[in-house]
Amino acid sequence: MVQRAGRIDRIGTEFDTLWIYNMYPDEGLERLLGLVESLSRKIADIDQAGFLDASVLGEVVHPRNFNTLRRIREEDDTVVEEKEGRICRSR
Repeated sequence: MVQRAGRIDRIGTEFDTLWIYNMYPDEGLERLLGLVESLSRKIADIDQAGFLDASVLGEVVHPRNFNTLRRIREEDDTVVEEKEGRICRSR
């Protein structure tokens, strides 16, 4: 979902407004495939790592994530080591 949105929401776009709709599988298909459940787990992992910069399925984006992204932009070399350490400790 995010990848597809990124393909059309680009710097220099001619559009003032961009509408992105999430479509969910019906209940039976979700039970069979677990698509939303799988996506939710992946989003939670990204959030826990501190890299969630926008809501995908209605998640709350935490201020710490924006701080992490700011530090990356400023080329703070300690960010990756911190995040890797946090991920390894949580497993």
